[in-house]
This record gives sequence, structure tokens and C-alpha cells, in this order.
Amino acid sequence: MAASRLPLLLLLAVAAGRHALPAAGSDAHPGYDDGAEDTCGVPAAAAAAAGRMEEYGGGRILDITHAYRADLPEFAPGAVTGPVVRLKDSMANGSICNLSELKMHCHTGTHVDAPGHINQGHFAAGLDVDKLDLDLLNGTPSPPPPLYLFPYLLLAGDMC
Repeated sequence: MAASRLPLLLLLAVAAGRHALPAAGSDAHPGYDDGAEDTCGVPAAAAAAAGRMEEYGGGRILDITHAYRADLPEFAPGAVTGPVVRLKDSMANGSICNLSELKMHCHTGTHVDAPGHINQGHFAAGLDVDKLDLDLLNGTPSPPPPLYLFPYLLLAGDMC
């Protein structure tokens, strides 16, 4: 039953995303300022200058992943974040290597849930994110669904 609702949920997410307004912030990552703290010894401004958008499939797939920051929104109430990335061990302090540590909840920032996240059978079968086909995941552009599919959709002027 839950698996049969998955295509509809994905359709709703895509349709809503077409009309979403960008948040404040930089062009590369709306909602997050690029002048934030350093990350593992690399100044944030230098990391931003390197550019974060990657293209795959001849520009058909664009990676718009947000940079990890301590102020990323959390899904679960009380989830602990930050410092998201820190230098845990440093050769400058006598360690045999530089070791970074990443700490965040699994629903932090831009992410794709594994098929097993909402389906126990898929979880038991080991269907993880690395098993997803990028072409299938991204699909092909399609027109927005007809409005009759959304009987409770609020339109402009409905809330007076």
C-alpha cells in the first residue's frame, strides 16, 4: 500500500518544486550565506569560489546539493548538528594524518532517502541510495499534473 503511494508523493514533490520560491542566500546555495565559518581549514569564501554545481549526462542532470553547515535545517526535533565538519586530528598537532569528522542527522540538508527508508521490504533487501539509477531517479521533464488530481489545492484568492 505504501509503495503504491510513492509515485504520487514523488509527483507532488516535483510539482511543488516547480513553483517554489528561492530562499535568501547566495546564488549557488539559496538560504545559506557563503561567508560562513571555515571548513576543515579551507576558508568558506575559497570553497564557494570553486563552485559547487556539477553537471552529469551532458548537462541533463545538475547537482544542486547544499554545502554542509552547522545551521542546516533538521527534520527530527532535537537532532544534534554541528560543528558539521571539523578537523578531529591534525598532523600539525602530532597526528599521523589529518582526520576530519562529519556530524549530522541523516535528514540534514539536500538528500535522497533510500528506498528502504519507508519500505521495510526494501530495507531488508539492502536497497540503499547507491543502488538508485540517476537516470531513473531524475526522470524526464513532464508537464504539471492536472489540477483535478488535487481536490484540496488552494488557489490564489481562496484565502480572503
